[in-house]
Order: sequence, then C-alpha cells, then structure tokens
Amino acid sequence: MQRNLFEINNDHMGFRLQRLEMYNWGTFNKKIWSIEPHGYTSLLTGLNGSGKSTVVDALLTLLVPNIKRNYNLASIGTEKRRERDEKTYVLGAYGRLKDEVDQNTSKVQYLRTKDDYSVLVAYFFNKDYQQKVTLAQVFWFENDSIRKFFLISEKELNIEEHFNKVSSIRDLKKKLNVNENTKLYDQFIDYSAAFRKIFGSLSEKALDLFNQTVAIKVIGDLNDFLRNYMLEKLDVNEKINELKKNYVDLTKSYEAIQKAEKQSQQLKPLVDESNLFEKLSSEIKESENCLRIVSAFFSKIKIDLLNKAIDDKQYHLVQVKNQIETLSTELEKLRQMETELNIAINKDEIGQHIKSIDQEIRYRQEDLERKKKKAEDYSNLAKQLKYNPEPDENAFYAASSDSCLIKKSIEEQLQKLVLQRDELKFELKQLEDRYKENNTELQSLKQRKSQIPGKNLEIRKRISAFLEIPEQELPFVGELLKVKDTEKEWEGAIERLLHNFGLRILVQDIHYNRFNNYVNKTDLKGKLEYSKVIRKNDYKSYRDIDTDEIYNKIELKPDIEFHGWIKNELIEHYNHICCDNLERFESESKALTKSGLIKGKALHIKDDRINIFERRNYILGWNNQEKIKAIEKGLNDLKIKINQINERISTVGKDQVQLDHKKEILQNFMIYKDFAEIEWRRVDVDIGNLIQQKKKLEESSDKHRQLQMQLNEVKTKQNDTETRMKEITRKETNLERDIEEYKKYLVVCQQLLNYYKEEEILLYSPKIELYLQGKTITIETIGKLEDETKTTFQLKTKENEEKAKKTEKAIEKMMSDYIRDNPEETIDVIPNIDFINEFKKFLNKIEREDLPRHKKRFKELLNENVIRDIASFQSILESQEEEIKTKIEALNQSLVTIEYTASTFIILESKPNRDAEIRTFRLMLRDCLPDIGRVDSSESNEASFHKIRKIIEQFDKEQRWTEKVTDVRNWLDFAASERYKANNLEKNHYSDSSGLSGGQKAKLAYTILASAIAYQFGLDSHQIKSKSFRFVAIDEAFSKSDEANSRHAMELFKKLNLQLLVVTPSDKIHIVEPYISAVHYVENNQDLNNSKVHTLTMQEYAEKKKEFKDSHPQS
Repeated sequence: MQRNLFEINNDHMGFRLQRLEMYNWGTFNKKIWSIEPHGYTSLLTGLNGSGKSTVVDALLTLLVPNIKRNYNLASIGTEKRRERDEKTYVLGAYGRLKDEVDQNTSKVQYLRTKDDYSVLVAYFFNKDYQQKVTLAQVFWFENDSIRKFFLISEKELNIEEHFNKVSSIRDLKKKLNVNENTKLYDQFIDYSAAFRKIFGSLSEKALDLFNQTVAIKVIGDLNDFLRNYMLEKLDVNEKINELKKNYVDLTKSYEAIQKAEKQSQQLKPLVDESNLFEKLSSEIKESENCLRIVSAFFSKIKIDLLNKAIDDKQYHLVQVKNQIETLSTELEKLRQMETELNIAINKDEIGQHIKSIDQEIRYRQEDLERKKKKAEDYSNLAKQLKYNPEPDENAFYAASSDSCLIKKSIEEQLQKLVLQRDELKFELKQLEDRYKENNTELQSLKQRKSQIPGKNLEIRKRISAFLEIPEQELPFVGELLKVKDTEKEWEGAIERLLHNFGLRILVQDIHYNRFNNYVNKTDLKGKLEYSKVIRKNDYKSYRDIDTDEIYNKIELKPDIEFHGWIKNELIEHYNHICCDNLERFESESKALTKSGLIKGKALHIKDDRINIFERRNYILGWNNQEKIKAIEKGLNDLKIKINQINERISTVGKDQVQLDHKKEILQNFMIYKDFAEIEWRRVDVDIGNLIQQKKKLEESSDKHRQLQMQLNEVKTKQNDTETRMKEITRKETNLERDIEEYKKYLVVCQQLLNYYKEEEILLYSPKIELYLQGKTITIETIGKLEDETKTTFQLKTKENEEKAKKTEKAIEKMMSDYIRDNPEETIDVIPNIDFINEFKKFLNKIEREDLPRHKKRFKELLNENVIRDIASFQSILESQEEEIKTKIEALNQSLVTIEYTASTFIILESKPNRDAEIRTFRLMLRDCLPDIGRVDSSESNEASFHKIRKIIEQFDKEQRWTEKVTDVRNWLDFAASERYKANNLEKNHYSDSSGLSGGQKAKLAYTILASAIAYQFGLDSHQIKSKSFRFVAIDEAFSKSDEANSRHAMELFKKLNLQLLVVTPSDKIHIVEPYISAVHYVENNQDLNNSKVHTLTMQEYAEKKKEFKDSHPQS
C-alpha cells in the first residue's frame, strides 16, 4: 500500500524562505524593505495598488526565467493596465503625466534614474540539514541597457551589510567575491541550474509550476483549470508559419518556373538576332579599324621598301663615287701626260720625257705591288667567306654589301647565343640547387623513418633543443597518420588535402606557454604551424561517419597519445567524401576526387603545380622507404638533366667561337671598301703602255712625230675619260637626289606611325594582308595598292552598316516587348541596342541559374519539404498529446496519496475530445500524408500538397479555429473520478466539473494543484528530512472561493509541509489566520510612489486588530 504524503508532519522540512529583501525595486524606493516569514506560512496583504504584486514579482524574478515570469498578473484595476518588466521595476515606474508638448500623449514617471542600481535578496534555510542558501540579483544600467548579475551563497547575506556602500558595480563584485562559498553568475541559466541542484535537484518544470501557482486567481471548471494551469501550451506558431512559408514558397516557385520559361522563349530569338548584330558590329569595327590603320600599315611597308631602296641607291652611289675618284685620278694623269708631251714637243726634250716615263713606270710598279698584296689578302678572305676571290667591280661591291648583312646577322646570332647561354646557366643553377636540396633530404631520410621535410624537422630540432623537450613529445601530425595500404589509389589526393595539416606540430598544454614564448621571440628561418592539444580531453564525435569519408581511409599510428585529438580533427574539419564520380562530388558539401579536386563549403581548389603522384612530396606516415626510392630516382633524373644542360652550354660556347671567328674575318674583309684598292690589272696595263711608249721613243727616228702621236692619243683618252666622268657625275647627282627624296618620304612615313599604337597595327595587319595576297608590292606600285585597299574596306563597312541597322530595329522591337512584359526585372534597361549585354545576361541567368534552381526548388518543396513538415507537425502535436497523458498519470500517482475526503481520493481521466472541428483537423492532417508502401510520384505528392493547401488556407482564414485545433490541450477532455480508498470503486465522476458549485470546483482544483506540487517538488513521503524546496506563493487565490474550501486548500498545503506566502486583500485575512505565523502589511501613499511593508507577528497583528476594533466599534 502506498504511503500517504501526510503521514509525516514536519513544518521545518526542506528549504524555506526566511527573508526577502528589496532595494530600489518598483515603488519600494531608496531604502531596504523586507519581509521575514522565518520559514513559516505568512500573509502578504494591503490595499489594491499598495505594492503586493511588486513583492511577489521580486520572488518570481529571483526564481523564474525572465521569459516565463507571470509579472503583474495578480494586480487589478489601474495596476492591471500597467506594463511591468525588469526595467520599469528598476527605474521605479509609478504613473503617467501628460506630455507638455503633445497633450494627447503621456510620459511614464520614474522614481529613479539610470545611475541607480537595484538589489533583490532571498535567504532560505534547511533546518534538518542546517544548510543556508542566499539568492540575489543586482541590476544596473550600462549604455541605456539593463545589466545584471546573479549570486548564490551558502552563507546568510543581507543588503545592508553585503550589497551596500560601494562606489561601483565592479567594487560590489569584488566585495561579494571575498565571501566564502559565494559564487557570482552572468547568466540566469547557470545561476538557475546551480540553485536548483541545491534545492533537491529541482526541475525547470517545478519552477514553471511555481510561476503558474502565483498566476492562479479564479478557479473555473476542471478542463480550464488543467489546461491553463497544469498543462503547458505547445507553441506551434513557428511550425505553422514554416508550413505557410513552404506553401507560399512552393506556389512562388511554380509561378517562377512559368515566368522563367516564358522569358526564355522571348529572349532566345532576341539573343540570336543580337549575336548577328554583334557579328556585323564586329565586322564594321574591324573594317573601320583596318581602314584607320591602312596608312600606317602601308607606311610600315613603305619604310621597309624605302630603307631597302636607300641602301641600294647608297650602294650604287658608293660605286659611282669610287668610279669618279678613279676617273679623276686617270684624268689627272692624262692631263699631266698631255702637259709633259707638249713640253717635250716644244723643247724636243725626248730624253727628259723618257726619264719621266721611267719615273712613272717605277711609281706604277710600286702601286702594282701594293694592290697585288691587297688583292691577295682580299682573295684569301673572300675564299673563307665563299665570295669570288677575283671579282670584277660589280662583284666586289655586291660582296661588300652582302658582308654587311652577314655581319649584322652574326651579331644577332651571337646575342641570341649569349641569352641562350645565360638561360642555360640559370637553369643549370636551379637544377644543381634542387639536386643539392634533394640529396640533403635523401641523406636526412636515410637517418630516420619520418617523411616530414628536413627543413621542418630542423625547426623542430632547434625548438626541442632550446626548450629541452624531447622531439617525440612534439610530433608532426604527418608522423602519426598515413593512408591505408588498401586505399593507395587515394594516396595522392589525400596527401594533397592533408599536406598543411600533416606539417602541423602538436604541442601539449604543459609545453604550450614556453613553446609560444620561444616561437614569438625567435626568427625561425621558415614557416611553422602548430596546435595546442589538451591532455586527457575526451574527444568524441556523435555523428555517423560515411564509409567514403577521409577518416575511413586513414590509419593512425598505434599507441599514440594524440589519437583522440587527431580523430576529432579529421572528423570535424577534414570530413571530405572521396568521390569516384562528379555526380556525387557535386552533391556533397565537402568532397575530394582522385585527381586532387577539393571541394569545401564555399570554395573549390585544384593545385596542379606539383604532380599529385610525385611521391617525393608525400609527408604522411612512419615509413619513408618509398619516398627514398622516389628521391633517388629523382636525383638520377636530375643528374641526367644537368649533364644535358652542360652539353648544351658547351655546344653554345663552340657556336660562339665559330661565329666570333667568322665575324673577325668579316671585319677584316669589310676593310676593303674601294675596288680600286685591289684593281692591279689596270695598273699593270698602264705600265705596259708606258714601257711601249718608252720603247717607241727610244726606237723612233722621228721623235717629234712620235711625241705628237702620243699627245693625240692622250687627248683622245682624256676626252673619252671626261665624257665618262660627266656621265658618272650625272648618275651621282641622280642617285643623291633619289636618296634625299627617299629620306624625306621615310621621315613622313615614320612621323605618320607616331600617331598609331604598335599593338593596333599588329592586331589588324593580318586582316589587311588577306586583301594583298598574290599581289606584288614595289615602291612603284604601293601607292595604288593603298588606295584600292581603302576603297575595299569602305565598301565593306557601308554594306555591313546597312545590315546592322535593320537588325538593330528588330532587336529593339523585341526588347520593348520584353520590357513591357517584365517591368520589374527590366527597371534598369531601355529598348536600346546598348543594353544588349543585359538582355543576354537575363537569358543566361534564366537558363543556367533561375530555371534549374526553380525546378529543383519546386521538386524539393513538393516532394520533400511540405509533406515532411506536415508529418513533423503531426508528430509534434501527437507527441504533445502523449506527454499530456503521461503528465496526467504522474499527477495521479500523487493524487492517490492525497485525501479528498476521509474515505476517498481523486484520480484524473482523459479521453479524446469529440469536438467536430478538432476531429476534422486531425483527419485533414492524417489525409495529407502518403500511405506507407505507396510508390512515390510527383502526382501523388502534388495531391497531398493540395490537401495541405486546404489546411493552410484554413489557418489563414480563421485565427480562432487555428488556435483551437492546434492547442493539443484541447484534444483531450478531462474528468475527475472520486474513488473509495478501501476498494478503489468509483463514488462520483466529475466531468468538466459539471454539477459542482464554485467551492467544490475550487476544492477539486486545489487537490489537483497539491498533487502537482508534490510531484514536481519531489515531496517524498518516506523521508523524515529532505533537501526539497518547500516554498509556494499563492496570489489572491481565495478571493472567489468560499471559506470552507479555502481552508481545505490551506489544510492540504499544511499537510504537505509547504511554506506558503498567501497574498490576499485585507478582507480575506480571517480565512488564513489559523495557518499563518506572520502578516506582511504593504501600504502606499496617495500618489502610489512610496510603498512600504511591515511584518507583524500574529501577536502584534492580534493587538493591532483589537486596537482597531476598540476604536471602530461599528466596523
């Protein structure tokens, strides 16, 4: 048999309120006010508006979360209309005055400013355990916002001694922290959890019941009482709003699809026409640009032709000048001979003339030897250069001109070879550096098993040596994990993903501060990443791990201290899915492919600067043999490359030597600029002629006649030479004139090019060249070709402009139609060809983004969200129904221990409400969901959606209906069954308190309330002493109840060993007098801005009452 809760009578059991203090709370102003029930039931009374509810709200503030407090529900009259919250209580709001400026509005009056602070203190005591508990809250303003902190102390604290006489909140906190077993909190949730643990592990629902108990004013029928005070209302507004939103979103999504498809149909022909227009515009622009640079294009050609012509003319001019110089020399000699012959004839000095001829012969022979030597040197050089070793005059000058070109070409080749040699040497230096670096790494790897790069190990080594921390206590992550042998195909991709993570050093918390200090002050000569690892931290993952997730392809080194940390990091931060195909890759939020494409939440990365299969770059694992082999192979490859580069450098050097030698030969060859320098044959002929003349003079008997014949011969030669001289001089003049004209024209062409950018000429030149294919361009024909080319581009431009104009009109007509049909999307565009790209963007966005997104969204909302949400909504409601039934069962467990009459007890019963609206709603909900086993299709889901739409539309139409049918408390009707203790047979059945008087309803309700308190407060009938919370405040609950049933309620609470604070008007005091040990009388002034509270013992109260009766005998 269950033990009765009333068997143990201990009015000191559990935690009881000893004292409540208030400072600057509501209209209790500038002074510490308190009530002191000393653990006993007491009465709080006073006139309406005196401040009773302000005292009750202080208790609620200390015990109940802000969002759940029933502030001010006890107040009536003017108080009931006043909005109260923590801010108004702290500032001391008490009334309103008309605004001086706007007489139609009023301003709230406050007793205090934001420079004041407020304090609430409640002291509880458990006599059985001699345990003290003080709860306190301090309020102040900071930046116009109310701030607060909370306190729990295992000492008895009071405002005067512990919360007063401080200059700031900071000082107050310091003052409070000095107290032993006292703790301050910044959040109510932490504060509440702490004091609830002290009060016998009091649940949050117990405080909710405390809050609801304060709110009980009038006892109505049974259903209303249970629904309003015993059962919590489920807030489904958010869920309904979500349902409405999904329905609205689905409708919008469908409309968006229809709209997007129509827009696409309008835009496609527009874009096709715009592409044609852009092609025409491009061709027009191209023709215009070509036309614009035609002059520059031909100027470049002209410059080349002119330079070539000038070089050619100058080459011939050199020849002509050399010829003139030779002829001038010959002419001079002929004139000299003429003079000498005339003198000889006149003087008949044949002997002297013969001497003169001998002298000339000697001079000519010296000249002959000199020219033969030069001709021989020239011949040797010419043979080396593969020129004619014995050229005539034309061949000589042709070779001279060609040698200049060859020398220039050799100089260019030498310059290229120098650049090539420098590039090869730079490449060689890089390869040698890589070889040295890899060889160093190889030697390092052979001395260890880790794959971490040597430069990283060197940094760790220096840190380890300085801090005297063993290197094994500073492991790299890469030393502690590797890709599983069975997952080698993923090794390259995983190495790339985890590369930076693998190079991270793990620093235990015991080394963390010293490690930080060293790293901060030291130039590490490299990059370092490290993580702090807390020892003995229990790292756990509470989610399922996909079989293709990185973690399942990784093997951790056995028996390592960091196992939990690394596992947690991999699961939380490197939870990429290894995807064999792009379809899955695109569907996962974080993914990886074998080729090394990495997908994060907002970023995709593929870094192919290093080959993904290059094992030399791998860092994970504790065996480096494969890496050693890879590096050795790499070193062999590098050695081969280094040898190849050296060979190429050697070849370049040889080529340089050969070209330098040839250049030297050319420089020596080019010394010979005048053909006359090597033309010895003419001198030889002249010598022969002179010898013949001498011989004839010596042999002739008629010397005079012989001299005359020689003179005539010289004059003839002189005339021939002068004729040739005039002809060559005229040729020289013409060449110099042509060269001068060409140079002037060249300057004009060069100046013209200054007005053009080189890149523009290069860009459009190929287009012009197309029109010149098959045509010969010379300096004589280039002018005509230029004019023809200009005409060609002008005609093409005109033809395309006419086509573009027609196309533009058609496009702008389609633009106007689109803007007319879609005004919102086209607010920033006009039907003008300049906005053609905007319309292309419209189509691109529609086809690539909008339509796929709308279709996908529509499918998701239709097939998933709406039906899933309605199922969730139904589940939430039905779960709440089960919770209510469970709570009724729990109440019944307490009710059977509570005496209703001497021979009976009460239990509660629940049954489905037969209300038509509720039944219809539940059927509508059930009908929305697809049948189990039904093949899912868009049609069936859409049918479900239309059924859901009925509910949504009903929600929108009737707020009353919505609130009624979604309040699960209305789904059940409640009844009370009065049963005999002896045999559990039913004596009376009370359905919805029908047939009961107001007093009987109150008795039934208080019986149920008492059972709820016993259940939630954990009142155990087997305990002789308890740590349970035993304090309850009842605010004006007896105002509508008869005295007998009010006393029944007081008896119930007394038998449960509860301490009550009964708040009631002064005219109801006599009902509770037998049960209270003190009276707390609250009063206020006429302005309702100066509340006071006085505590009277029952003896003092009786004396005051007697005095009052004696002085008011008629009252």
